[in-house]
Amino acid sequence: MEIRTSSSGGHGDATKTGCAWPEILTVRAGSAAEGRPLSVRGPAGYLPLVRTEGDAQHLPDEFIGIWRSGDTRRITFAHPIAGGPAVELSETTEGRHCTWRAAYLGNRAGEIATGPGMLEPSSDKSCTADGRASTYRFTDASRRILERRLTDGSEPVRFTLGS
Repeated sequence: MEIRTSSSGGHGDATKTGCAWPEILTVRAGSAAEGRPLSVRGPAGYLPLVRTEGDAQHLPDEFIGIWRSGDTRRITFAHPIAGGPAVELSETTEGRHCTWRAAYLGNRAGEIATGPGMLEPSSDKSCTADGRASTYRFTDASRRILERRLTDGSEPVRFTLGS
């Protein structure tokens, strides 16, 4: 199956540089035994799609705010404007500033899911979008530590509210 997407803002031709999802996405059925019944091919290869539960239009209030990692990364969650991004990720290192925006996709079993971060045109020219979706979950009872996991299985990153 093919799905048409809108192009994202980026530097130059985003589909040629790998900085955005292509205009046409290829979706394939996978093996239920693999735990990946559906996946989509993007710049980073095939990524699993997961079914979400709950209100995909409403980001839970406990996520709203600015979260910082121990290094140079920051994530800001806001209630999305109809169809717009709800998550902004930014990183500033060695004079280089990168900003990505991602859409809120829904929640499931205490986690929220976002689409891949799309590079903002105001980012430094050396910044790239990695095309990976994310999930976020709290790791503590006070809900002040948030863990970001990428769909590729790489090491999670922890963020603290307002620090």
